[in-house]
Amino acid sequence: MKKLLAVLAMSVMTAALIQAEEVILKQNYDRYFVYSVKDVAEIANTADGCVLNISGNHGEVGNFTAVQWAAPYSAGVTAGKKYRAMLTVKASAPAKIGAQIMDQDKPWTNYVSKAVDLEADVPVTITLDWTPDKDIKGGLRAPGMYLGQAKQGTIITVSNVKFIEIKD
Repeated sequence: MKKLLAVLAMSVMTAALIQAEEVILKQNYDRYFVYSVKDVAEIANTADGCVLNISGNHGEVGNFTAVQWAAPYSAGVTAGKKYRAMLTVKASAPAKIGAQIMDQDKPWTNYVSKAVDLEADVPVTITLDWTPDKDIKGGLRAPGMYLGQAKQGTIITVSNVKFIEIKD
């Protein structure tokens, strides 16, 4: 019985330590934004995130940046700290996307990115870990996505968007 109580106590302490490692910096975003050439993407906020409709032919299939989505973060980051951006994405049709943490404005420096192949109607959780080598005071897309290879008529659902600081 004492061993069982000791194991239970260690499990509770470990769970508390794991939870203490993450500081949520941005959750429940008050707005997302979408940019597309020829205004062919519409966005609608939902309780858990947003829904994007690639409603028109942007004419630039193959150009990742022809359609862009972002969760803006403006509080800045500190050099040497560890950060994580996470989101869950689902597409109504197969789509190749790029997820990233990058500058919100010029020069649009891309700090970390990942290419993701989405299957139709299969949610994928994307995680981007990053330790900046310098302080950044300006706005970030944390996270952001390039959706320019999604075909006309594709509906993309985004949920569970978070930007967190990871504590050691």
